Amino acid sequence: MKPTQRLPSVADVAQINESIKYAVSLSSQINLNALNSTLVANKAGAAGIGFAVVARELRGFSQRFAVEMGAMTQEVFQLVNGISRLSNTQRLFRLLQKAQQQCRENQDRLENPVMRRGEYLERERLRMERGARKIFSALEIASKRCDMGLMIARSARVEAAHGGSYQSALTQVAGDMEYTIGEISTTVRAIAKRLSK
Repeated sequence: MKPTQRLPSVADVAQINESIKYAVSLSSQINLNALNSTLVANKAGAAGIGFAVVARELRGFSQRFAVEMGAMTQEVFQLVNGISRLSNTQRLFRLLQKAQQQCRENQDRLENPVMRRGEYLERERLRMERGARKIFSALEIASKRCDMGLMIARSARVEAAHGGSYQSALTQVAGDMEYTIGEISTTVRAIAKRLSK
């Protein structure tokens, strides 16, 4: 994945924000499933100890992921506001340029405002590009976290095999968590792809 070469549209960023919310809701499901499966593993006694440890790790994954996505949501919010301001400034800049071209007698008086607006426009564009790159970097970290979460979920499936009479229930929960983390991973990668268009 490569960071964006152009700024995403406000619509793109709004869609990214919705995708982040979806990933966070999936993460909440992992948290609840991990908590419930820890209780089931505790009922299994000594046979469920390994699964309980893995379930706690999955809860930790879920909680860290939710915090990271919350921080990313703030960055996305700033990016939406910045892109909106940038768009308005671009319109104003084009109007000033047009006015400067049409009013030959006032060209000198319009030159400074046009130049200042152009400089401001460039600074804002660079700031928005930095924001987009920051989000992209956070998405790469989230993607790696998802890979780790998938490995932990697969470990849960292995530990479920030792769950004694609770093996079936623990295997089902481990499969559900693996599937949900896979969905989170797909969502994170789709966000990165949308951002890098």
